Amino acid sequence: MRAGKFVGILVGLCTNSLALLAQLPPAGAVPAPDTASLSAQPPAAAPLPDTSLAYFYSLHPYLPLQADVYYRMEPSFSPSHDDATFYALAGLVLILAMMRSAFSKYFADLLRMFAQSTLRQKSLREQLLQNRLASLLLNIFFCLSAGTFLYQLAKYQQWLPLHRQHLWWSWLACIGFVAAVYLVKYISTATSGWVFGFHELAEQYNFMVFLVNKVVGILLLPASIILALGSSGLQSVFVVLSIAGLGLLFIYRYVLAIPMLRQHVRAIPIHFFLYLCAFEIIPVLVLYKVVLSSVQQ
Repeated sequence: MRAGKFVGILVGLCTNSLALLAQLPPAGAVPAPDTASLSAQPPAAAPLPDTSLAYFYSLHPYLPLQADVYYRMEPSFSPSHDDATFYALAGLVLILAMMRSAFSKYFADLLRMFAQSTLRQKSLREQLLQNRLASLLLNIFFCLSAGTFLYQLAKYQQWLPLHRQHLWWSWLACIGFVAAVYLVKYISTATSGWVFGFHELAEQYNFMVFLVNKVVGILLLPASIILALGSSGLQSVFVVLSIAGLGLLFIYRYVLAIPMLRQHVRAIPIHFFLYLCAFEIIPVLVLYKVVLSSVQQ
């Protein structure tokens, strides 16, 4: 019994082995492709576009990355050191604001007196003369403002050497130059009036000169700020306007002086021209030469 079962199992195994060997391809034969599995595979995906920044630059019409490369050497940036100038001008503005707040009535009377075509308003003139402190402070402010404008104008016109443009003593020299000019002018006019017996006329003339100077000191402050901190185009405009304005005020001062002079003395044009050269032009030129030669050394 058992021997028959064992024989049957062997026969079954041999049969299955022969069936499997019959299904194998002969040696050297290429197996046929499975068309069913190939048709079932998904199609190949399309390549994704390059979204990087370099690819975007290469397609941009205004960024020709394929063009020739040009090399340019840029100089190193050196900022201008204008902090001291800014604080000095801010201090002048603060001084003017404090004087305007402390002597508001004097400022109003000053502008009213300046706008008059004649100096016959004795009451208004006496009111201005009584406030000696305000007059003294505004005269000092005129020296500061006019000296600052002269210094900034010298820097703009390149009258100062490059190694002297940022020195405080150059700025103080310009202020001292303006103060010396008008101090000499005041002393010479007062002395001439005392010598020739026209003391009252000399006082009126000095009052008129320093009245115009006070207004000039106020008007020159914005011009100094533009010359120090403004753009080059704005600076050239303000230089022309400032010089033209100073010329008009200089002429206006003598328009006021000539009628006042004719009320006391008989003046002819040649005498007035000699006075103008001796007391107005020559001292200014001499002091200008001295200051300029000392600065350029």
